[in-house]
Amino acid sequence: MQATRGVKGWIIVAGLASLSLGAPARAGTLTVNCPGDSLQAAVELAVAGDTIQVTGTCTESVLIRNEQVRIALDGQNVATISPTSGHAAFTVRGKGITIRNFTITGGPGAGIWVNRGSNAVITQNHIYAMGGNGITVNQLSFAVIRNNNIHDNAGDGIAISETSDSRIGFDQNYDTAASPNTIQGNGGRGITVSGSSKARIVGNTITGNVGDGIGVFRNAQADIAGNTLNSNGGSGVSVGFNGGVQLGEDNPSTFFDQPNITTAKNFDYGILCSLGAYVRGHLGNTNQIDGALAQTNLSPSCPNSLVTP
Repeated sequence: MQATRGVKGWIIVAGLASLSLGAPARAGTLTVNCPGDSLQAAVELAVAGDTIQVTGTCTESVLIRNEQVRIALDGQNVATISPTSGHAAFTVRGKGITIRNFTITGGPGAGIWVNRGSNAVITQNHIYAMGGNGITVNQLSFAVIRNNNIHDNAGDGIAISETSDSRIGFDQNYDTAASPNTIQGNGGRGITVSGSSKARIVGNTITGNVGDGIGVFRNAQADIAGNTLNSNGGSGVSVGFNGGVQLGEDNPSTFFDQPNITTAKNFDYGILCSLGAYVRGHLGNTNQIDGALAQTNLSPSCPNSLVTP
């Protein structure tokens, strides 16, 4: 029998009397209807296995604390989070946290910030018009980022840094198709991977961002396959400061190795590589990351093993 708990501190089980908050909690569903209810209050009540279902517009910044595990927050495609503080709309410090089906907009900070060794699945959200990055993952954290629409934020669409890891556009190694994000019109890069971090970036549409489509810097590494990189204000892919990039292939065995494409040239180069970075993979007739200045600009300090026709 599933329990449904409200934000007032009670547990209600169908057919049974109400129990006080001090009684043992069982996983179930908490419901939040903003602005009358507080989403933060519901998060504080949640226990492992709970799903918090949200409706309405919540004008608050929500913190999911370090000790919280296996909690899902579901905006049901009807809830909006619009914080007024400089904090992210969602700050994730717990483990096994899922954030799905929200519209996140209008705050001066980031949309979602995953930090301090936490991990999260971020899926099917619409994140736009934030004052910082759409999504930030840093401080030894991990995130799966898939099926989101991330656009017109002041910073990067997605920023991965400080020895963090992310799967952008898929979930599991046994997936048979990408779960692509659309990342466009952001004020920085579409995606930045930096500071000894790693990312596998697969199947996304990354277009019209003010900076590069994808930037990989400062000992970071990224596998980049099956993405569309169009009309970005910098290069399609920029790699530097000892970063490294592995591109997709012309004849892939799985979607993880699909070639990247450009159908509308990026403003600078297809691939810009400098300052001790490296780039590997196939750049040819189908793997056509391209730019208005040239397809590649590879510094002598940039070792590469690009296969070209």
